[in-house]
Amino acid sequence: MRTFQRAIICVTLILAQVIGLLGAFPAGAAFADSTSPFGLDFISPPGSLASDTRFAQATELGIGWDRFPMYWSSMQPSQGGPIDFSAADATVNADLAHGVAVQAILVGAPSWATSSGTIDLNAWSSFVTQVVTHFQGKVHDWEMWNEPDLLNSQGQGQYWTWGVPAYYQLVKAGYQAVKAVDPTATVILGGLAFPYNNQGFFPQFLAQVQADPSAAANHGYFDVLAFHSYDRVMRTYELPLGYFGSPSFAGFVPLLKKAGLNPAIWVNELGVPIWDYQSGQQAPGRATQDEQASYVVEALADGFASGIQKFFLFQLYDDGAGAVDSTTNKPAEFFGLIANDGTMRPAYNAYQNAINLFTGAVAETHLTLQRGASYQNHKGIEVVTLYGTRHGKVTIAWNDDPGSPVTLGIPTNDPTATVMDKLGHTVGQATASNGVVNVTLPGATNNNNFDCFTPHGCDANDYIIGGSPVILVENDQTVPSVVFDPLPLDSLAPITLSWHTTQPAPSGATYDVQYSDAADGVWHDWLTGTSATSASFGDGPMQLQSGHTYQFRIRAHDGLGSLIGGADYTARPLASTQVIGGNVALPPAPTDTKIEIVWPVGNLPVSKATRVNVTAAIFNHGTTTSVDQSFAGTPHLWQSLDNGVGQEIATGKVRTAQAGNVQYPVWDFNGVDVSAARDPKNKYYFWVTIDGQRTNTSIWSHGSDARTYFPQQDVPTAVLTTDPTAVDAKIEIVYPHDNQPVSQASLANVGVELFSHGTLQSVPADFSRAVRLFRAIDNGPLQEVATGDRVMKTSNGITYPTWQFNDVDVSAARDPNHRIYFWVDVPGVPSYSNVWTHGVDARTFFPKQDVPTGVAPVVTPTPTPAVAPAAVTAVPTGTVSPTPTPGGASALPTTTPGAAAGTPTPTSAGSATPGASATVAPTATPTLTATPPSGQVRQVTPTATSAARQ
Repeated sequence: MRTFQRAIICVTLILAQVIGLLGAFPAGAAFADSTSPFGLDFISPPGSLASDTRFAQATELGIGWDRFPMYWSSMQPSQGGPIDFSAADATVNADLAHGVAVQAILVGAPSWATSSGTIDLNAWSSFVTQVVTHFQGKVHDWEMWNEPDLLNSQGQGQYWTWGVPAYYQLVKAGYQAVKAVDPTATVILGGLAFPYNNQGFFPQFLAQVQADPSAAANHGYFDVLAFHSYDRVMRTYELPLGYFGSPSFAGFVPLLKKAGLNPAIWVNELGVPIWDYQSGQQAPGRATQDEQASYVVEALADGFASGIQKFFLFQLYDDGAGAVDSTTNKPAEFFGLIANDGTMRPAYNAYQNAINLFTGAVAETHLTLQRGASYQNHKGIEVVTLYGTRHGKVTIAWNDDPGSPVTLGIPTNDPTATVMDKLGHTVGQATASNGVVNVTLPGATNNNNFDCFTPHGCDANDYIIGGSPVILVENDQTVPSVVFDPLPLDSLAPITLSWHTTQPAPSGATYDVQYSDAADGVWHDWLTGTSATSASFGDGPMQLQSGHTYQFRIRAHDGLGSLIGGADYTARPLASTQVIGGNVALPPAPTDTKIEIVWPVGNLPVSKATRVNVTAAIFNHGTTTSVDQSFAGTPHLWQSLDNGVGQEIATGKVRTAQAGNVQYPVWDFNGVDVSAARDPKNKYYFWVTIDGQRTNTSIWSHGSDARTYFPQQDVPTAVLTTDPTAVDAKIEIVYPHDNQPVSQASLANVGVELFSHGTLQSVPADFSRAVRLFRAIDNGPLQEVATGDRVMKTSNGITYPTWQFNDVDVSAARDPNHRIYFWVDVPGVPSYSNVWTHGVDARTFFPKQDVPTGVAPVVTPTPTPAVAPAAVTAVPTGTVSPTPTPGGASALPTTTPGAAAGTPTPTSAGSATPGASATVAPTATPTLTATPPSGQVRQVTPTATSAARQ
């Protein structure tokens, strides 16, 4: 949660002494239904009990939970003194009397328990023991602190100041105390704030778990991972599963799985504050009342699809409101579903409607449309389908992009379906035509974004809440017999798929899996009759297409070969993900970016110049046809010094140049610092990227001495246990075969090491992302030449991974007029490479400037479609081996999807495309049809991710 939102939390979490509260828990009152997925923060206001009216408003929503704090500092202010349970008793008893279960937060150490600069764990354990004993039979769910990872504006812990190891010990002591009293109780990790503020906290906590030999037998000393999600809808989908960006986040589920843990995941604070009320003010992270209602439905739908088990909306009333405007001393934001004056906001009805429609869901499927390279990094349309609810099949659809409404066709098995809005109003009955119901989705309106983990970064096009959702209710109780575990929105190939049945699997069960590239919508057999419940898709020679969305569906047979439940392949996919890197084959980038001149200011020689002006031109790939004046990309100049990694140093300014009768655009980067090159031992290397577009760049070296000084190889100081959010990719050696001199060698081996950006800490030994080598000859554009093989190496007692590229063609460098420049990319993570020069003569021969032969718009190469491999029968690993077909390779330096603008993560073209093999004819099932605002209908095969509630 943002810092300015803290005020409301601080007020709400301080539970004062309550006078005249309810007495003992009423005899005979039934314990609340703790199976409900839905709750609130908080029903009672700070310092008092909720009125009967307020409790009625809470329970009329349909919630089953109330979350509130029990402050140690308030309950036991003096060392060794008795614990005052009066306030907590009153709140617990009131909740239970109204049929609401309690999720309690144990938080806030008294000063006497922290006098030594840390928390007294014996005192903490005693406090937990007494509280759990006192509430045994009433409260079963205990949270160990609140937002221990949140940092304040000075980078210090906001609520937990003693570091990660101490927090692990607090959780461990609390867990042991709780379980000693009530072995059936649930222990919840302190709800984590967004990972962007202190992203390393949770991996560091898991490292403490893994280092403790007693943790494995105790589930890591917690039963539930809780986190808090505010303002951006997609957080409830992306935080559990992970995403790529700046920074990237591995995801709670992958991190837990890697640590050998499988706790339930809850979101015990969820919401967005409004600004269009009284003194509210529009600002990042805030929404209108109408957008708040959309947020509630969409965030819950995404959370269900990602496998989250419980949700607590923050909060029922405004109570203390939110941030206060320092100029007026009035509240500037409001979180409540209900205003303090009792006025119900649309979000109240939206939450009530979602609880009514979502309850009982057995399986969930998350579909995406119009997402990926073909849609200029649009977030697209999201479609979440909940199977097995008490109302049948419920589908929630919304548009994550702004603009005019889009018409969406949704396949259905019923002749009609009820169409509802987010507030639960029936809009009408939709009649299916050819098995498809059409709905209209308004564009998104809220771009009050905070952060930069989208492909286009923090800009006016980054919308954090989708347009108003449409809900389709179908009287269809059919549930797929087998579903996939959720996949992230974006993945690196190969993709690990896993699946499970929605009912106990019979003995001898087997599975058939099909896949489809959403670009063509044709289903292909992939696995047939396998007994495995996981497989790897797109490994080995089966390279996938970057920027394409791959979708999957599955069916199950019993031991006799009959379809389980009679359920064949579903009309819609059951899982999908967009591939943004890894083992991919890319078509050539549409443009070549050529640095045409590096000109010292004042015509000074390199040995004296401190500044230069750089000019680049952009051509259609493989031609001398310049792009025209309408070219929309923004070029950025990158520079590396000697063996250092690159960094962005300038943004190009366009001007018009002329060659003969041809006028064409060029981009200037003026006043670039090259002072280090005055030392003959130093050399600069320059290259160019273009925001949001792939391009093939040249590399230009700048130095006063022709000799290349052999750099000292880097040696890691440590090996990380988790993947870093950005890497430095260092070429450490280019070694000609048989120790031949450069003038004779035709082949060389290249060694690369990866470090956390800006450090010498090696990536983990199991770092799984592809590492790709690029080569440029003279002033030609970079081209991909190889994908590295991971090889472990030991140096100075440290064992770490390296990547080897063997038999790289360096024959061109035998001619002293040619030089080869090597450069590295790690797709899917911001990566910073050095440049290695290989040549007999290291001097930079001034290249002849390119002369455009014409000017035209960019011509985008036609992607080579992936060809389906023949069906693989009963292969547990899911590996297929189609015959590779040679294909062109070219370099694609750009910012990859998910990276913030200005992060050097060039993507690359593959050198092989899966060859022809047997395919399966398209299945005659309806496809989701998205109609863009122009009115032209685009047929789009649905893409999906799914989960099932256990």
